Amino acid sequence: MTRRRAAAAGLVLVAASLAHAGDARLEVKLAGVRHGQGTLRVALYRDTATFCKDGEAVLLADTPAALGQRSVHMAGLEPGRYAVLAWHDEDDDGRLDRLLGLFPSEGWGLSNNPEVSGAPAFADCAFELHPGDNAQIIELHY
Repeated sequence: MTRRRAAAAGLVLVAASLAHAGDARLEVKLAGVRHGQGTLRVALYRDTATFCKDGEAVLLADTPAALGQRSVHMAGLEPGRYAVLAWHDEDDDGRLDRLLGLFPSEGWGLSNNPEVSGAPAFADCAFELHPGDNAQIIELHY
């Protein structure tokens, strides 16, 4: 392959990757909301080291709580591997309250709805976010 063709092929690859940068959208449907007090919060994480850590989310979005099912929308995301922690911030203090610092005392849920005992693993909650529209349905546990 000539240098000119190699350079052109490289530019095509760069252009293709830029075309998808920031064009993923995610709708997180939160099911099983028990009441309309407080705020439903969705934290989006990108790696194991930061997963479920306060203040480490790539993006945090919220919506007023309402009985039943509510959706939170996120846009302008880069495609890739992500995981979600969602919670019903019933007292609107901006964090997931925990008994003894360990056990959630507010409604909570994770992407892929894994069964967990102890701290959740990023690998169990991770999903691929593709260009365009994506959705996750998360069942809240109280």
